[in-house]
Amino acid sequence: MTRIGDQDPVTNAIAFARYRDGEFGWGITDPGHGLVFAGTRRPADAGAAAALSASGTYGPLLLLARGDALPKPLEQFLLDIQPGYDRDPVRGVYNHGWIVGDDQAVETGVQATVDGLLEIAPVNAAAPEPTATTTQPTATTKAPPTRTTPTTTTTTPRSAP
Repeated sequence: MTRIGDQDPVTNAIAFARYRDGEFGWGITDPGHGLVFAGTRRPADAGAAAALSASGTYGPLLLLARGDALPKPLEQFLLDIQPGYDRDPVRGVYNHGWIVGDDQAVETGVQATVDGLLEIAPVNAAAPEPTATTTQPTATTKAPPTRTTPTTTTTTPRSAP
């Protein structure tokens, strides 16, 4: 038996997202994944998010301790798996995420930060603009990834009082 855990709910969720043992675990250590985000202060949102995390192409549930700030460990995790491109972003892989809750659960500024960290980014400042023509892979170049998934950030609407 392997114990997966860390000091607090945020880092514990990250450790679980990175963990993989054979066929068990998410094993998220590189770009190209779905992620689900919820706040720890609204347990019912986390319960609703569990259904997303347990089915389909969704991913692990990552937690925010507060709705007004992105925890540093979560920011670092998202930077670690942020997709990048050299020449053409269309040829890259994409992360996508679902934020469970409304702007009271996760403020719009934090939502924007999460969205930005999920986006594909140039790997260097001098990345050329994409062109209409593409080159075919040769023996010395690596074929680009064929899987592309758009980055998506959504919130669940607030229920009426």
